[in-house]
Amino acid sequence: MSEQKIHKGECEGEALVVELESAEPNTVFERPRRIILTLATGFALLILGLFLSLITGIFPISYAEVLEVLFSSNPNPTLVEVVFQIRMPLALDMLLLGGCLAVSGTLLQLRTANRFASPTLTYLSLHSPSSLVRYTFPSRLC
Repeated sequence: MSEQKIHKGECEGEALVVELESAEPNTVFERPRRIILTLATGFALLILGLFLSLITGIFPISYAEVLEVLFSSNPNPTLVEVVFQIRMPLALDMLLLGGCLAVSGTLLQLRTANRFASPTLTYLSLHSPSSLVRYTFPSRLC
């Protein structure tokens, strides 16, 4: 921020005027580059996690075999069954679940106007152990 000067204007009516002056008219700011780098890193970690979930399991599958199943025209039928019928649906479900949890956490923070919204704010962590026991062992409790 050595090349930039930030001037905060006075409050005019309801809006606060903020002007940003740069030393050069074509200055590249660091924030968009950082956002792109963060998104690219997150996407790469997402793909790596998806790939690791495809090779991890009781039935051993190597990296080369997973790549063969995904990109080959004539893969082993047993491996195709394991990857596409068992592991891929579970991995995609976990990706969907993680995305839904991220959205629900964001909505919780926006609704409560609290940057540090936690499960204790809505008493979720207070009743979660009892709910877990209730739905894990329903026949023993009824």
